Amino acid sequence: MAMNPMVHLILAAGFVLAAGPMGGQGVTTTPNLGYLYPAGGKQGSTVEVLAGGQRLAGVHGVLVTGDGVEATVVKHYRPVRNVNGDQRKLLTKLLQDRMDVLNGKGGKGGRPGPSRKTTRSAPKKVAPATKAARQEKAKSESKKNDRKKDGTGKDDKKKEVEKPPVKLPAHPLLENIGAMSLRELEHVRRTFLRTNRNQVNPQIAELVALRIEIAPDAGPGDRTLRLLTPNGLSNPLCFQVGSLPEWSEQEPNEPRVDPKIPPLKPLALPVVVNGQILPGDIDRIRFRAKRGEPVVVDARARQLIPYLADAVPGWFQIVVTVYDDKGRELAYADDFRFSPDPLMRFVPPADGVYQLEVRDSIFRGRRDFVYRIRIGKVPVITELFPLGTRRGLVSKGTVRGWNLPVKTVDFDPGASGGPLRKLSLRANGQCTNTVPYAVDPLAQISEREPNDTPGKPQGIKLPGVINGRIEREGDVDVFRFHGRAGQEVVADVQARRLNSPLDSKLSLLDHRGSTLVHNDDFMEKDGHLHTGRGLITHHADSYLRATLPEDGPYFLVIGDSQAHGGSAYAYRLRLSAPEPRFRALVTPSAIVARAGGHTPLSFHVDRQDGFEGAVDIELVDAPGGYRLQAARIPAGCDHVRATLVVPRGRGKATAADGPIELHFRAVAVFRGQSLESAVGVADDRMQAFLWRHLVPADQFLVMPRAKGRAMVMEIESPGPIRLVPGSTSDVRIRTEGPGLPLAVRLAASGPPPGIVVEDFGLLADGFVLKIRAEVSTEVGLTGNLIVEGWMHPEAKKGGRKPRPYLAAVLPAIPFVVTSP
Repeated sequence: MAMNPMVHLILAAGFVLAAGPMGGQGVTTTPNLGYLYPAGGKQGSTVEVLAGGQRLAGVHGVLVTGDGVEATVVKHYRPVRNVNGDQRKLLTKLLQDRMDVLNGKGGKGGRPGPSRKTTRSAPKKVAPATKAARQEKAKSESKKNDRKKDGTGKDDKKKEVEKPPVKLPAHPLLENIGAMSLRELEHVRRTFLRTNRNQVNPQIAELVALRIEIAPDAGPGDRTLRLLTPNGLSNPLCFQVGSLPEWSEQEPNEPRVDPKIPPLKPLALPVVVNGQILPGDIDRIRFRAKRGEPVVVDARARQLIPYLADAVPGWFQIVVTVYDDKGRELAYADDFRFSPDPLMRFVPPADGVYQLEVRDSIFRGRRDFVYRIRIGKVPVITELFPLGTRRGLVSKGTVRGWNLPVKTVDFDPGASGGPLRKLSLRANGQCTNTVPYAVDPLAQISEREPNDTPGKPQGIKLPGVINGRIEREGDVDVFRFHGRAGQEVVADVQARRLNSPLDSKLSLLDHRGSTLVHNDDFMEKDGHLHTGRGLITHHADSYLRATLPEDGPYFLVIGDSQAHGGSAYAYRLRLSAPEPRFRALVTPSAIVARAGGHTPLSFHVDRQDGFEGAVDIELVDAPGGYRLQAARIPAGCDHVRATLVVPRGRGKATAADGPIELHFRAVAVFRGQSLESAVGVADDRMQAFLWRHLVPADQFLVMPRAKGRAMVMEIESPGPIRLVPGSTSDVRIRTEGPGLPLAVRLAASGPPPGIVVEDFGLLADGFVLKIRAEVSTEVGLTGNLIVEGWMHPEAKKGGRKPRPYLAAVLPAIPFVVTSP
């Protein structure tokens, strides 16, 4: 693959090499979706939804998972901060005109009449001018006209500059003022006229109006929705399909509303209420209930939007309170066990109207504080026992909760599913919440009381999974097993991961009663990134691993670290020899890839029971031409960034009509045993300015982009490059196709400390990168290096300096730091 002379010149003149993190090189253009409102709809309905986010210009498509839901883009709105003086005057007049019509002061045909009475005074009498004065005025006017005709004079009157007509900002609230109610007019006034100091959150400042059609037979439950823009796919957000009537709150609806505004009619139950807690907002929803008929209030907020990067604690902490019609508090909830989304049940003391108050726990408010609340006789599962079953074993579990149709459920033990599965029920056309359960290949052991002390333990044999409960406050469960000197054992609790409120603590005792190992909370994280628990922020499950010092009896003790207990405090306790295994994830869940180019993506591995081997990631049944580069997570490493190559084609034929879904699998060989696992999909999301979490997603999607022609590049040197602290190593890259554009700067994207791209050299069929490891670089460090080419356009005379943009990505470069 010889390189033409022009490419040589471009490389020689255009490469300006630098090192630095990706964040310092340019600004991301990836669309970000902050909220959906409302975040759901009823089967058989059409819902008008507002999506708030950032970098949404040019949005032209919507992707919703599952069948029966079709979404289209209606309009995109640019951010609106405040209205100016002229706009305030116009908006004030329009609002007043509409209020006059509603108050009966308008003219025919809905045209507004005068808002107040006016009086007309008699014209003043002017004395007639004298004949001499009239002649002088005529003479002066004649001279002025003559000067205008021959061009020697100018008109004394200055021409008035016509001002462009005043227009209101493009915003959904301002589009139909002529048909608004008094309540809607007041909401507009408060939003745009109350203050001129509205703070804009850039992450949610843009709006996109969507129309979502839900088929009558659309499956109920959670879907994910993404927006499609010229710069790719947005992150996914939850959109719920339900079977109950839906109602969206109408502002203003706080406890004290202007008495001129008619009160809202009480809602009939059951119903789903959609709402937003805006700045300084408290919502009150009125509903009718009957004496003695229990009402369930099932609020969902964090379930809709898991993490907010710029808010503390990192999500909307919703609080619900029920009042009677006289303002007396009857029920309150700010969570349900360890979930921040409240769930409660109360019994109305009399027939009548009740009020549900909704607010943030610390009285914050913004447009992504979105909620959905089911109110009425709705089915909810609050407990499941046991929390799992053995793979291949047909078994049942018991459920507890409110308004459930059954007390027992069938587990699905089939081999086709993963180790974590989900269960829900249907009652009177409604769906319950979804609860998880586990499937494991080990024998199942049922916990039996009394087993509260080492003097009265329950005897068990290894290996096995114990299904048990901490049944009362202060309860502990003790299990006795026989061990051998040098035997290695693992005890692993699954409770919080399976929706149990148990905050476990775990101890291993010898026959003398001495504690050999103790563990309270076991946390899996890589720096500030939490990798192993999805949306759980309190890592309350326990894990311990120990080598037994002698032959004899041993005791395993489990309890709640807060000394709590009850029928819901269930657990699954695996006691076995170490079973080295892993779980792999890919992030992000969607990428835009230039045809023929190299697109970075990250692979993470959650190592369990002492697994330390390398993991290879492979594509599964991918379309022709798709391939991974350097997709190996080295031993002792928790994540790497690899590159994905999208096949080339001719012109726009390389881009599919829509995104392409890809699947991956992870394989490894460790201690002679072959291991294989499907690769999960997640998005790396930040919580409260610091902590990051891998939030599970449904699909990994690739949007091929045909614009431009990418340079084909391949690393010629086999295997990882060896970097020695204090020296420079060469990486040879072969090229084919056009060269990189002029003024490109190469930069290492997020490299480990001490590793920099230092220089380059030209070859007949490519170039050589020179990579340096500083003296302080840690020996044994291994991974992949991603090198990017950034364009920094020059500013035009008198114009603003353009933003840098990403021009090319080199193939991922595996490396290992070794001793000299």
